[in-house]
Amino acid sequence: MMTNYLILLSGAVLLILLITRCVKIIHEDERLAVLEMGRMTGLIGPGLQFILPGTRTYVSVIQGDPGELLGPKIAHINGFHLPVHLEPVDRAPVLPSLVRVAGFSDQGIVVELASDQEMDRQAGGTQEAPP
Repeated sequence: MMTNYLILLSGAVLLILLITRCVKIIHEDERLAVLEMGRMTGLIGPGLQFILPGTRTYVSVIQGDPGELLGPKIAHINGFHLPVHLEPVDRAPVLPSLVRVAGFSDQGIVVELASDQEMDRQAGGTQEAPP
């Protein structure tokens, strides 16, 4: 009789631990990039998401995250190469260029070119005093 309660209790504890590892709250300015075998298959979020650990790789991307534009449609953000859409600019970007995440659309991650001063400010770097 005591063994049945012990098995039931350990099963309940394992279920609670599994649920707390699988449920993620994704904020409004954040998305999770879903990677399968190294390729991005989509974005999920915002809201409450159920994620099975170990089946796919998930990368958190937040608006304002810095990155590096490696090609016209690919950027290195948060340690991963992710497909992006560059907001229209009046000049062609010199590759590699510093970018930041501007938002999200149905097509994916939208980035915009960032100046060096903006990137230093985000990273907590020092700014030169104006003359």
